[in-house]
Amino acid sequence: MKSIVEVFCKASGLDINIKKSCFVYINIQDSIPQEVVSSWGVASSPLDDGFKYLGYFLKASSYRIVDWFWLVKKFEKRINFWANRWLSMGGRLVLVKFVLQNIQVYLSTLAKLPSFIKNRIKHIISSFLSRGAKNPTGFHFASCSTVAKPKYLGGWGIRDINLFNKALVAKSMWRVFFHQGLWSLIMRKKYLKGLDVVTWLKKHTLVFKIASLVWRNLMTTLPIIKRWLTWKVGSGQRILLGMDPFVGGGSFYKLSDNIVSSLHSNGKFTLAHINKEAFCSNWLTGQDLNLAGKEALEWSCFLSGLEQNAISLANKPDRLVWSWNKEDGMIKVKKVYDALVNHELYDEQKWWFSLIWKVKVPLKQIYFVRLCLKN
Repeated sequence: MKSIVEVFCKASGLDINIKKSCFVYINIQDSIPQEVVSSWGVASSPLDDGFKYLGYFLKASSYRIVDWFWLVKKFEKRINFWANRWLSMGGRLVLVKFVLQNIQVYLSTLAKLPSFIKNRIKHIISSFLSRGAKNPTGFHFASCSTVAKPKYLGGWGIRDINLFNKALVAKSMWRVFFHQGLWSLIMRKKYLKGLDVVTWLKKHTLVFKIASLVWRNLMTTLPIIKRWLTWKVGSGQRILLGMDPFVGGGSFYKLSDNIVSSLHSNGKFTLAHINKEAFCSNWLTGQDLNLAGKEALEWSCFLSGLEQNAISLANKPDRLVWSWNKEDGMIKVKKVYDALVNHELYDEQKWWFSLIWKVKVPLKQIYFVRLCLKN
């Protein structure tokens, strides 16, 4: 092995950094790691203990809380670097938003941080924001839950670590479903078992007892993706009547079981089946489908919804989109975070929530006025 690496180094002009190298092993004899260490002069570690690669701590088995202490130390080290600098609260707020909050972004893309670690990071950020790194006698202006809200909801514009972690992992799950990169192709091949995304989403109750830690983390965000997953109407051939939501469909896309069974008996299963002419907005009426009574009235309301929202078919395939993102229908971290904030941290919006931050006065005065208005 050593001779092969030496030949590669001579041919490429590259060299091995012994200080940064480590021999990671699993299921081999105890004598082999000792031989490698003595021959190469590098450190050795079993795979179950984990190793650091490109700034990320990798493990074959489940992570423990102690495996994340290095991330906490990274926050503390950065704050200690600012300890000798006199910073105003406004300066500390800027550092929290643009430095501290971005430390765990790369690490949280595929991993779900333990609650203990997230709470510890929240405490570090909150203490630094309220008291700074040198002043141990300061006090907190607001609770962590209040601080971690957008300004339009009365917060300070600091991200909630838990929700932001979910948004990052949800973005990775979206990449698995719809991107064409090598990693996405491998994940779909391994876990979707040859099924297309739509079919798999309807049968995702399949439990993989032997699944990687990354996949188990990705699966936790599936309810977030499915909650706002909808169809963008194209040819209408994949949109099931009365079952599948679509852009512009609102809540009227849902049909009763009776009318759905009547449509199925007439051979009408998808949106394309109720189109009189190909790729137009001319739909079959209740009379065309032999509907009567309540079913005819319900079908009339459904057609009215299609007309009011200008739903028409086109010569292009139907496409799954994430309805919270009105721009391109793709899952983006910011859009997922906004959706989670508005549904999980919603507070009654006041008229002064956004305006108070536009007043050109010191931040301490804004905080004081905010507390007075809030209480």
